[in-house]
Amino acid sequence: LKSLSLPSHPKADVTTQINHLDAQKKILIALPNVCEKKNMSFKRTLELITSLNAFGGEHPELKVLDWRHRCQKELGDIVSEMIRDGKAKDDLTFGTLAELCEMTLDWRTCGERLTKEAPKLCEGRTLEDLLPLLKS
Repeated sequence: LKSLSLPSHPKADVTTQINHLDAQKKILIALPNVCEKKNMSFKRTLELITSLNAFGGEHPELKVLDWRHRCQKELGDIVSEMIRDGKAKDDLTFGTLAELCEMTLDWRTCGERLTKEAPKLCEGRTLEDLLPLLKS
C-alpha cells in the first residue's frame, strides 16, 4: 500500500505511469474485499482507512481520488458493521471515537451502538476535547 500510495514519477514514461495508475486502482478496489475475507481487526481496518487519506499524494489524479473515496466508503461500511456487531467494543476509546467522526460510516448501521457507547467515552472530558467531535 505504501509503495503505491504516491503518484508515479512525473518523468516516468507513459507505460510506467499507466501501469502505476492501474496498480493503484487494483489496490483500492481489492482492499475492502481483503479486509472482509481476512476478518481484519477493527483497529487494523481503522489504520487502513487513515492511511488512505494520503493515498495518491498531495494532489492525486481525479481517478485516484474517486477510487480512494469509494474504497474509504466501503471500508466505512465494514467498520460500521463491526461496530454494530460488537467487534469494536474493546477498541473503542475517546481517540477512536474522534477518528470515527471523521470517517464515512453507515450511521444507520452503527449509530445506535455508538450512541450507547459515546457517553461512556466522553465522560469526564473537557469542552475543548469535545468540540472537535461536534464540528466533524
